[in-house]
Amino acid sequence: MPAPNGRPSPLLRAVLAPSVAVALVLLLVIVSLAGERARAQEPDGASPAGGANEKVADELEKQLLDATDQGERLYVAAELFEKGQDHRLEALLHDDEASDEVKRAIIQGVALKGKSKDKSDAACALLWPIATDENAGAHAEFATDWLRKVDANGAYAYIRAAIQGMPAKATTEERRRAVTVCLRIFGDRDPRRATMLLVAALEVHEDTIGSLIYSQLRGLTGARHGTLDEWKAWLAEWEGRSNEEWLAAKVAALQTEIDGHRARVLAVWRDKLALLEERARQNPEDRGALDALLGSIATALKDAAYPEVQLEAVRELGILAGGIGLAPAQDPAVSQLLTLLEDRNQALALLAIDSLGGAKARPSEIASVLLPFAADEARADKSVTAIEALGRLGRAEVVPTLHAELVEALDARAVKRAVALVEALGMIGEDAVIATDDPRGSVAKLLIAVVVDGTKSNLSDENELLQAAVAALGRLRYEAGGAVAAEVVAVLTPVARAANDTERLRGRAVTALGHVPHPEAVEPLLTALDGDQSQWVKKAAIGSLGESPVRTEDLPRIFKSLAPYLNGGNSELRAQAGPAVKRIIRRSPDASTLAPIVELVVALTDAGLEAAALEYLEDLLPESAAKLEDAQRSDATTMDRYLRLKRRQVELLIAGKEWARSREVINVLIAGLRGADVLDKAERDARLAVASLLNAKAQLELDDPSGAAETLQACARQLDATYHARLWPVVLGTADRLADRRAKEAVKQLVELVGGIDGLPDAVRERLVAAQAKANAPVEPPPDGGGGSGEGPGDGSGGSGDGESSDGGDGADPDPTPDPSSGGGR
Repeated sequence: MPAPNGRPSPLLRAVLAPSVAVALVLLLVIVSLAGERARAQEPDGASPAGGANEKVADELEKQLLDATDQGERLYVAAELFEKGQDHRLEALLHDDEASDEVKRAIIQGVALKGKSKDKSDAACALLWPIATDENAGAHAEFATDWLRKVDANGAYAYIRAAIQGMPAKATTEERRRAVTVCLRIFGDRDPRRATMLLVAALEVHEDTIGSLIYSQLRGLTGARHGTLDEWKAWLAEWEGRSNEEWLAAKVAALQTEIDGHRARVLAVWRDKLALLEERARQNPEDRGALDALLGSIATALKDAAYPEVQLEAVRELGILAGGIGLAPAQDPAVSQLLTLLEDRNQALALLAIDSLGGAKARPSEIASVLLPFAADEARADKSVTAIEALGRLGRAEVVPTLHAELVEALDARAVKRAVALVEALGMIGEDAVIATDDPRGSVAKLLIAVVVDGTKSNLSDENELLQAAVAALGRLRYEAGGAVAAEVVAVLTPVARAANDTERLRGRAVTALGHVPHPEAVEPLLTALDGDQSQWVKKAAIGSLGESPVRTEDLPRIFKSLAPYLNGGNSELRAQAGPAVKRIIRRSPDASTLAPIVELVVALTDAGLEAAALEYLEDLLPESAAKLEDAQRSDATTMDRYLRLKRRQVELLIAGKEWARSREVINVLIAGLRGADVLDKAERDARLAVASLLNAKAQLELDDPSGAAETLQACARQLDATYHARLWPVVLGTADRLADRRAKEAVKQLVELVGGIDGLPDAVRERLVAAQAKANAPVEPPPDGGGGSGEGPGDGSGGSGDGESSDGGDGADPDPTPDPSSGGGR
């Protein structure tokens, strides 16, 4: 019977318990028998669906064990790993009967396949236990070395998890082994990750192997910390540094921990060298300082234990040989470099050859020593390095030899050597300008042949030889306007107009054309500027136009092409265009250059570039003051354009309310008018009157009414009845502005100035009277107490009536002489 609480009674439980136990045992036996029967019908270890794969794996395993060639073993092992037969490979790795060759093939094959990200975890799972097994002997070392080949990101993640997840029962030796292997894998190639792994291991294993990890961290980084928190803080500070910086820190730490010899390691040696250099610079007469510097370099060169210090010493010799304010050091530096040319250390020898290319002392001797190296094709690296050094050395006497070597290199299709020779010849140039006939065979003509051949066979940015030849043609020196220069222009022009996939090549051709002294070079440069879609090529064309010798008749076209870039939206092209125009004008032999540049700026109104161009010209013209003075005395057309240009600049400044700047330009304009002897006196006086009226307006805006009145009084001396009709808009506009500002005295003087002129139109007289009445009227307070400037109605809003529009700011032309180029609207 059930117990009162609903549970079976003790008696019932006693009866049922044995029965339930028996039933469970029978059920387990039935399940076990069914499983055995199913397994008896299948191959061992395989499901029905995977039986075929297991048969293949069996065959591969047998092939692996029976193979006699290590290459075949490696291939089969990699195949088994690729097919997911990790359990087979793991069993073989721990099988005492498997041969060492089989195990090495498995380790190597797994590591090679582990280079892919998706296989890195499986590869680490197989190799890590072998690498950390202290009983694995040589196989452990082999597995450690090959673990370096596994995908770095995957290996890092796996090893970090493996070290942190080591079981508590792991022995101290197993922990030490794991951390040591981790350092072996990442310590050299990725010190940042090695440090991160060690700090992660310190969090878990500090109690057992903390001293080992601290020691390894100090050796790896050079930092000396004694707690986990300190290392975490150090790691956070260094986390963003590059591998090179971490390696440098490791080297510095190792170098400072040893005695004697470690004092000359790179970091310490550089500091010492810097101190010696500074001492020698401050005391150029102190031979002891210089001897100490050279002695330190000589000592470093003998210390083969530190090759990086030796290389740095050679670089320092190159700097001294090049002359950096230590002139007495040049000769001994060159001597030391010459002794290194046949050094058994090829890195030192190559660097010594390269360093001699920048030497300033004994260049002829250096050239004669380097020439045999340049001609020695059997030692390719030394040969190319010597050729490059000769190019930088710039000695013309080596040109014939390099010319002959280039001919041989072209015949042998030795492209790398030919490129080095072409670049060197371009840097050296010729001893004299290239004339039409050159008895030894013109370098220019040889380079022309290279370009012609390149345009026929491989006109592309990947053609290094063609690129080098094009650039070299721009470095040679030619007879101005000579036949060779014309031939160079002819061969470079189609290169500058090549297809759109040759941007770098076109840019080099355009740059080279800028250095060829022939007027025909201008045409392809303008074509590139106007038609090329590449910004880089356009930039090169602008720069070349600034360098190319141009004819005066070409200036209008050149300036017209450059105009859109003087104030365009592209900042790089704008920065290039201004200096190019300046260089063109500086090279012009006479004042004739000013005419087209002034015409250029005058014509810029419709392009919206006028204001910036005017400011630019204002900066430019003082540099050409002598030319401008000549133009004022002898060229009425240029003078006329210049004065109109300055007048237009004044109007633009006034329209922009730049009053102070407008006064500066007005003063320049007035000074120019007073010195313009080539202009008719009446015309000059009328223009002076206009300039004075504009000056008065600017003074008024600058709160200088008395100055405006004096200016107007002086203006009376320039008035002439012949030009009155064109002056009235300016006069009336100025009168309205003076009235708006309640400048009573100034308006009075203006009325007196003009009122006495015979034949004054009634309309003008009435406007002047109205302006005077307005100036004398009391200022009315604004309605409702509203704000007001107290400067009278119309101020700041264009004046009353046609006052603002009639002062030249909005297109009315008060100038007494029409401008043929603008229909009188200027």
